[in-house]
Amino acid sequence: MILEKFGVGWRNTFEDKLQRIFQILPDLQLVNVERSNGLLKIKIETLDKDIQYIVDCIVYKIERDSVRICERCGKPNNGRRIELLPEPMSLCWTCYALVVDELQSKVS
Repeated sequence: MILEKFGVGWRNTFEDKLQRIFQILPDLQLVNVERSNGLLKIKIETLDKDIQYIVDCIVYKIERDSVRICERCGKPNNGRRIELLPEPMSLCWTCYALVVDELQSKVS
């Protein structure tokens, strides 16, 4: 599973798309997947320059779509990145309230 360390919102939305890329192009190498400034950041490499361009375009689209999807529940969030958290996240308002509540309970 490529997106196992992220919430079900991103996993349910993007995992199948990423898996399909690796099924179609099995010579790809997954270098890194992380959250950066509230969106997915995916690094996939291949030795073929033309294939790399295609993969980069697909990954770019997935990364940009990730900011519009709540990473916890998968609901649309209108492109909001919540930067008030220790690490900016892409969350709907409901999940934002839950995350803030979780953080508050850890502090108390």
